[in-house]
Amino acid sequence: MRSTKAMVYNFVTSCFMFVCDHGLSSCLLLLMVAIFDLGFEILAFPCNQFGNQEPGTNEEIVQFACTRFKAEYPIFDKVTTFLDTRDEDM
Repeated sequence: MRSTKAMVYNFVTSCFMFVCDHGLSSCLLLLMVAIFDLGFEILAFPCNQFGNQEPGTNEEIVQFACTRFKAEYPIFDKVTTFLDTRDEDM
């Protein structure tokens, strides 16, 4: 069995940091490229429980990531990171 290093990433499309072209989003993309070059696999897990930053459908999330960021890593369906019965829309 082969050991794999992974970076688990909470992908968001509606965060103010992803609106700008030179802020954290650019730094994060550079970090992800560097991590990928070191042999890490990048795993994106969207979640809508942090300020409603991921309101779209799973299909919209993948389209955004692949169009805007040229994502070539797996983007999983939305996850629930903590249980709260008030938050029915993952």
